[in-house]
Amino acid sequence: MSRGALRILLVDDDAELLCFVQRFLFRRGHDVLTAAHGGAAIAVLEGALQGFDALVTDVQMSPCSGWDLLSWVAEHMPELRCFVVTGFGSAIARQLSQDYGAEYLEKPIDPALLAERLERLW
Repeated sequence: MSRGALRILLVDDDAELLCFVQRFLFRRGHDVLTAAHGGAAIAVLEGALQGFDALVTDVQMSPCSGWDLLSWVAEHMPELRCFVVTGFGSAIARQLSQDYGAEYLEKPIDPALLAERLERLW
């Protein structure tokens, strides 16, 4: 990886998955913050003193879904690179991800594959 550490916001309502992926990416040298749903992620993004390189989000969350989050990002931070990671994979989810300009991955997520996809962007 030529760029160095990435600053990543990881969003999922599965606390175990968040912790596991956060630790994996941290061990690879990245700065990873987490949020439990889209609304919490928006609060993190709005309050951040330093920008993020990438957003990785699940889609099926409440009270604010990943799709709601991606819509907000498209309006307020269109330069932010986004990744959709979902356990409810479908052609529609894949197309929506592409419509938002997001990379698409299905669960169960291989953290090494996610890291490679993130690092390949820089």
